[in-house]
Amino acid sequence: MRTKKTILSIIFMTMLLGILTGCFSSDRIKDFDMQGLATKLLCDIDFKDSLNKTQDHVVYNLYMLEDKDISSCVVYTSSAATVEEIAIFKASSSQSKTNIEEAIKTRIKDQKDAFSTYNPSEIKKLEDYTLVLKGDYVILCISDESNKALNIINDYITN
Repeated sequence: MRTKKTILSIIFMTMLLGILTGCFSSDRIKDFDMQGLATKLLCDIDFKDSLNKTQDHVVYNLYMLEDKDISSCVVYTSSAATVEEIAIFKASSSQSKTNIEEAIKTRIKDQKDAFSTYNPSEIKKLEDYTLVLKGDYVILCISDESNKALNIINDYITN
């Protein structure tokens, strides 16, 4: 009986130590092919508009970010007719990750303001967008299929 309690105590302490040191952190992920994820989303999500790859200097202007915040990024934007978008950022630090998340929220708000009179049917996409923050990554997908996008993203980054 005493041996059983000792074994259970050791198991409990090991799990507790793992949690405290971050060994079981759900936020940690391995690096992945950002372009590969963007391509998967482009192929598997039914976008109403064609999305085009956006150059880095344009991305900094769209999101009002500084290049020091971004280790790398892959961004696809639609024409001015829709709000559809894919943006995958690898942040250079935890503060940069926060900056990127805030920049995305600001862009969403700005898009809502712009499309409220221009093309109000697009607002639903801006209210139900997919935003995933894992490890150093911030991933945005704006489409009519937010649940499907979330599943694709989660499957891609965990496999």
